[in-house]
Amino acid sequence: MLLVAMVFLLASCKKEEEKEKKANTDLYCEINAGPYAYYSGTPVITEGLGGAHGFMKVRFNSVAQTALDSSGKLPTGSAFPNGSVIVKEVYNSLGGGLQLYAVMKKENWNEYAGSSWLWGEYRPGGEVVFSVAKKGNGCISCHSSPDHRDLTKVFDLH
Repeated sequence: MLLVAMVFLLASCKKEEEKEKKANTDLYCEINAGPYAYYSGTPVITEGLGGAHGFMKVRFNSVAQTALDSSGKLPTGSAFPNGSVIVKEVYNSLGGGLQLYAVMKKENWNEYAGSSWLWGEYRPGGEVVFSVAKKGNGCISCHSSPDHRDLTKVFDLH
């Protein structure tokens, strides 16, 4: 009986690992599932203001773009719709190489969502640095400042 329980437990753990891996792969694939537009229409590297990610460029998928106003910002008090993807490309300097993708996808129904968003970080080759299974733990506290819009900090840049 104990052996059967252990086999069942191991099988359950394996299934959960596979589900997490698929969720991370799916979110990583969103990085190139365009079309995307860069914040304020400028694909230049910007120095982040006090954030954890240093030098960056930020882009929005077409779903997220529908929520932005004519100045390229999310209006105060508004929220991104489900399906919105925001990709922060993190660089090691103003002219440096790409180091990391920090990705947020609005999926309030997803079991891995933290505060309605999937949160993941990946190396350019797809290696998971921060898994969606963490549900934004370690991200949400900084992103939940009252001056941020729908847990996004990018609008503080300009």
